[in-house]
Amino acid sequence: MREIFTIPITEAALADFEGILAYSWATFPARAERFGDAILNHIELLKGFPYIGSLVKGRPGVCQLVHTPILIYYRVNESPNFVEILHPTCRYPDESEAFGSRRRGRGSARRARIRARVG
Repeated sequence: MREIFTIPITEAALADFEGILAYSWATFPARAERFGDAILNHIELLKGFPYIGSLVKGRPGVCQLVHTPILIYYRVNESPNFVEILHPTCRYPDESEAFGSRRRGRGSARRARIRARVG
């Protein structure tokens, strides 16, 4: 039977996701919810397949999961079984700046939703 991993998310990673989702809602409102759900679905795959991402060169033990244009950095811990989400970011610098500018604000509902889905 396949091991199931939990996925705790740091407060910093939650703030980053919050910024990504806020940017998505502001820029692409018609597709934002589907995009956010797709990112969370991709992350949920790590529960059963923690090594689907690629290793990050120069960062021992850190993997990245690509959900274009988002890169999700994480670390697999086998004892106990959990995948630690370290940092999601955007692959394109101009959008990364926009994400960062929207990090603060009304995030408690988004954070609760993210925690409920993957935490």
